Amino acid sequence: ELKEVMPGAISGLAKHEWRKHGSCYGSSQERYFQDAIKLTNELNETPLREFFEKNSGEVVTKEAINQVIKKSFGNVARKVQMICQK
Repeated sequence: ELKEVMPGAISGLAKHEWRKHGSCYGSSQERYFQDAIKLTNELNETPLREFFEKNSGEVVTKEAINQVIKKSFGNVARKVQMICQK
């Protein structure tokens, strides 16, 4: 199931994610990834996924992203940081 939501797990990304982010999660490695899978699936059911799929390869404004975040999760856009290059 992890390989479905994190294709990079095949090449060792899961090990990196655990060491960098999960090891201080306060639970087991299994619980960390179970929660990550659950949250990824929940995110994929929001308008945010559709927005990024529809606009893949296009230039979008921060305001447009913030509007979709607000629609998906409420007024939390100020807590979301995106750093894009090129």
